[in-house]
Amino acid sequence: MAIFPGSAIPSAVSAYTIDQSLRIEKGSGLSKTPASDGDRTAWTWSGWTKNAFDWSSTADNTLFSAQHPSGASSGRFNAYFRGQLPNTYFETSQYAGSYTTQLATEAVYRDPAAWLHVVAVWDSDNVTEADRLRYYFNGERITAFRSGFENYPSSGEESSINDDACVHVIGAIDGDFANSSLDSYLAEVYFIDGQALDAEI
Repeated sequence: MAIFPGSAIPSAVSAYTIDQSLRIEKGSGLSKTPASDGDRTAWTWSGWTKNAFDWSSTADNTLFSAQHPSGASSGRFNAYFRGQLPNTYFETSQYAGSYTTQLATEAVYRDPAAWLHVVAVWDSDNVTEADRLRYYFNGERITAFRSGFENYPSSGEESSINDDACVHVIGAIDGDFANSSLDSYLAEVYFIDGQALDAEI
């Protein structure tokens, strides 16, 4: 996916607005339960984000998630910023009673004024283990991860994303928005079902 869509680059003379954008305030968000299963072994999430949360406090600030209504032990996928400045990093996890997949960046994100383009790719049918879950930030693939937090999906592992039994949320872990909610601007958010893309497509 192009990391600089035309609508994301304002002209010097125009007001600084971005089409297809919204502000999610802490305690709010968007939720939906799919009518049927999608592809649970291949999908791509892409979007621009500018975090507005309090970077000085420890919190999980969730971009998107999917959780079974009976609780995380029945299945949950989460993609979030964690920690506090100067050590805020990005992590995704798949959980079902224990963490089956967990990947956290060694890189930290310290500039609260910066827009970030984030691509997360679930590709569990990939024969290369390290390619089964991938991140791209501002078009660059992330390859350095925190010790103890580099656990990739098993071959063919199904994520909670695209499970029609799960509540899918932008801006929180669960549907009541009480847990790890986001305070952020989002723009040009796309979800591609059944394709494992990269930031150049």
